Amino acid sequence: MSGGFLSVAELAERLKLNRTTVYGLIRRGEIPSSKVGKQVRVTESDLDLYLESRRHGEVPKSSGLIAVGKQSRSGAGDSGRGEIIIAGQDACLD
Repeated sequence: MSGGFLSVAELAERLKLNRTTVYGLIRRGEIPSSKVGKQVRVTESDLDLYLESRRHGEVPKSSGLIAVGKQSRSGAGDSGRGEIIIAGQDACLD
C-alpha cells in the first residue's frame, strides 16, 4: 500500500469487517484516524502499522496503549520495567 487516505467504508472492506467494528477500533485508538469535516479518514500507512502490530500480537505504538504482559516499546518514559499505567475517574485509584 502507498500513502493515501481511506474512508471507514473502504477500511471495513479491506479488513473484511463491519463498519461498526471499524468505528470501535478507531474509538479505542487501535487505528489512528483524522477527522476531515464530518468524515473520518485513516492513512494507508497507519493501516499497515496496525496490521503489522496485530500480526505480532502487539498494540500499535501510535495508540498510546500498553499491552498487559508485554513490555512497552513506546520509548517515552519507558524504563523497561514493564510498568502498567491505570487511569480513570475512580477516586479509589487516586
